[in-house]
Amino acid sequence: MKKAWAHRLALGTVQFGLDYGISNRTGRVPPHGVAKILDEASAAGG
Repeated sequence: MKKAWAHRLALGTVQFGLDYGISNRTGRVPPHGVAKILDEASAAGG
């Protein structure tokens, strides 16, 4: 089911490949985490 707000949401992906961000204390998102995020984004509005 697509979410009504999903067409307005942008997914920032810099932390998929870099230790980025002033509040980032854990580093990069691990590969299994990236896959889960992308699956959820696709299910919500893809």
